[in-house]
Amino acid sequence: MISKNRIEKHIQVLRCISVFLVFFYHLNIEFFSNGYLGVDIFFLISGYVITMKLYEDYTLNNKKINFLKFWKKRIQRIYPVLIFSFSITFIFFLCFGQLHLLIGLFKQYISSILGFSNLYFLYHKVDYFNDLSSSPFLHAWSLAVEEQFYLLYPIILSFLLYLVSK
Repeated sequence: MISKNRIEKHIQVLRCISVFLVFFYHLNIEFFSNGYLGVDIFFLISGYVITMKLYEDYTLNNKKINFLKFWKKRIQRIYPVLIFSFSITFIFFLCFGQLHLLIGLFKQYISSILGFSNLYFLYHKVDYFNDLSSSPFLHAWSLAVEEQFYLLYPIILSFLLYLVSK
């Protein structure tokens, strides 16, 4: 139990560092010109934590992963805050934004809520690194990648664990 808490503390520190790297990158501080790597660090940490949770479920659940339980926990953890903050952002834009951009912004809002904004922006050829002011939802691409990971990874891991056990 002590080592688990120690690992969790280190993970929290790494998460904090990754958030600050991205934050300072967006402030255009020269020293942090590679701060976008904080997103990669965060993805790596998420992959590690999710793998540990899924493997624990696998070992405790007769070598099966309970997909519905896992997905329900992810939805309960992510979506209340996501829907609230993105809805407030959209309402704020409705009140103070440029109305001619409203339909496009609504599509971005929906794609962000549904977890495919990365694909939406890719399809519309929006360059994240050169077009940061175009949308208040542009940053949702990384959350969409993580949501897609949560959707597919348990299935892939379950299949790999099945292959290894045979």
